[in-house]
Amino acid sequence: DDVVDHLADAEAGPPAQFGRDEAATTVNTRYGSIRVKKMHGCGIDRRWTPEYDDCRDAAESGAVPLQEVYRAALDAARALPAERSE
Repeated sequence: DDVVDHLADAEAGPPAQFGRDEAATTVNTRYGSIRVKKMHGCGIDRRWTPEYDDCRDAAESGAVPLQEVYRAALDAARALPAERSE
């Protein structure tokens, strides 16, 4: 499941060879606002990565699984208009 892979990456932080932040923005989810970053590198063109701390805080305050909040943030980031996701 890609959400589990993203969560593991978020906890460990991106490896040095992964790439760099290309853009950062905030997305609105039913759990609140979550910051996301668009990464690139290692053959990955546009990979959105929600901020782990934002997801954890939203999950704790909403008493929902972290994975559910993380998935909502990824879905919202992927749905951003092209001008915000470029």
